[in-house]
Formats: sequence, structure tokens, C-alpha cells
Amino acid sequence: MAGRSAGSDDPAPPGALRSPLSLHRYLEPVDSLGEILFGLIMVLTFTLGASLAGGHERGLMLAAIGCNVAWGVIDGVLFVLGSRLERRRRNRLIRAIRARTSRQ
Repeated sequence: MAGRSAGSDDPAPPGALRSPLSLHRYLEPVDSLGEILFGLIMVLTFTLGASLAGGHERGLMLAAIGCNVAWGVIDGVLFVLGSRLERRRRNRLIRAIRARTSRQ
């Protein structure tokens, strides 16, 4: 991200290596590692099934890709919903604190 200013919300220090997609701006490192591992486990499960099925490797690989895409869509929707709920909770807390301090 060469065009970013020094005062941006990017947590990485200047000169630090950044991932091309800047996933860590949206996901904690543990969450992104978990997502990568879950996708890898799904693909390995399908490829192991393909090797046992014999002759249906192409269809099973397409099913593995479809499964990972569906998982990504579902996980993305759940992430957005969770983020919205967290933001609402934080806003309610801020409003309650402001109301409390304005009464005093």
C-alpha cells in the first residue's frame, strides 16, 4: 500500500511488510490462520475422497472449490453481521456513558 499516508489507521509500522490483501486490518491473525486451515482441511478431505473414489477426480475437485466458495460467502456474511452487532453494542455503551455524564 504505497500510497497510504503516515496518519492512516494501518497498524503496521512504516516500512513493515504488509500482506497484499491487508487481511489483518479486518481479521485478527488467529482468525485468518483458522480460515486458511479450515479451507485447507476441506480441500484435503475432498482430494482424499477423490483418490479413494477413483475416476471422479475432476468432479470432486469442482465440488471442493464450490464448497470453499460457499464457506467463504457464509463466513463473510457472519463476519459482517458480527461486526455490525459489535458496532451497535459499542455505540449503545458510548450513548449510555454520554447520557450518564450529561446528567451529572
